[in-house]
Amino acid sequence: MTDTPTVSRLPAPERREQLLETALHVIARQGFHQTSMDDVAKKAGVTKPVLYQHFESKQEMYFLVLRETIDQLQKSIDSRRESSSNVLEWTELGILGFFKFFEDKPDAFNFLFGASDIQEAELRHELRKLQDNLTIRMARNMQSLDLEKSVATASGTFGLLVGMLRHWMNDGQRKSVEDMAHLTSKMLTRGLMGVIEEFSQDS
Repeated sequence: MTDTPTVSRLPAPERREQLLETALHVIARQGFHQTSMDDVAKKAGVTKPVLYQHFESKQEMYFLVLRETIDQLQKSIDSRRESSSNVLEWTELGILGFFKFFEDKPDAFNFLFGASDIQEAELRHELRKLQDNLTIRMARNMQSLDLEKSVATASGTFGLLVGMLRHWMNDGQRKSVEDMAHLTSKMLTRGLMGVIEEFSQDS
């Protein structure tokens, strides 16, 4: 007997999406350098030649997974904001979309923010560029500030979001996404004193 995977036939676009999703999970759990194309092919249940029909190299596959993950994250943020025009509620709904994405797709957290084993300058640059693009998109929504202040504020906001996300993930997601979105939104809109005041009222 052989270990050759049995390949079920899928339309090319569906197969590509399946392979990207598999690559996300494998790289998130093993790290980029510890992941081989063989690992991804085996996990996806395809042969290695099938994998190379879609991606020229592991690096190209990583780039594509990275771009798609960032795009999905942005869509999760934007989709929830559509239901409100109130600035404060709009902010909290966007943050809810941020946390909800990682609740539904926890491996995306390690893939995006746990990539400490990425040594290649080009890969690190691509990851940083896409994260910066998220920050710039946030800055464009701050119409009351000039561009320089918007980018600085958005950078701080993104840092806070990632910090809160990291705590939540490492803490076993004990709080609900709604609680985390509310707490993070309160930190952003009212600062530390707003959170302390709310906790004092609850106690």
